[in-house]
Amino acid sequence: MDKITATAIIAGGKGRRAGGNKAGLILAGKTLFDHAAALARGYTDRLLLVVRDDSADMAVCDMERIYDCEGINGPLAGIAAALDWGNANGCTHILALACDTPFLPADLLTGLYAADDGRSAVFAQYDDRLQPLASLWPVSAQAQLPAYISSGKMSVIGFGEHIGLIGAAWPQTAVNPFFNINDADDLFQAEQMFMLHLRNESG
Repeated sequence: MDKITATAIIAGGKGRRAGGNKAGLILAGKTLFDHAAALARGYTDRLLLVVRDDSADMAVCDMERIYDCEGINGPLAGIAAALDWGNANGCTHILALACDTPFLPADLLTGLYAADDGRSAVFAQYDDRLQPLASLWPVSAQAQLPAYISSGKMSVIGFGEHIGLIGAAWPQTAVNPFFNINDADDLFQAEQMFMLHLRNESG
């Protein structure tokens, strides 16, 4: 069966270490959300923005806004909401992205597809670290969420392991494509990395 995938930007985090509204932080003249949205558009035509509430201004015309599933904490709440939406809208898969990883590779979805077995969650893996918000999920995983949540666990990696988890290894590059921004120091480092990223692309 052909894959029908929607890309979901998981943006419901409180961003405490970043001073709140992490998606609104400015990197190279654009918000982190703008960077995430540009990346998402390069992966699929179906685009979702998953938020906790309407407190952050991230409205965009080509993304459907949905809300974290109640009763679940952390980014798994956003993935759960995206899986619900995917099931209701004829998708086979959800590509889950964070709003704070502005260097994601252009071939992310292609690489995750290559490892997909149709049943398991596929996580990008860089330098032996799994990337839970650069991941591909079968919408069938929604059926296994209640049992996992009832166990008291709410880890994205844990849920991946619960349904079956595949790591898709990414090659080392000069700029870590999965670098995520959590605070002011990370943002400063990202500015330096952005310039290196531009030099590498132009060279």
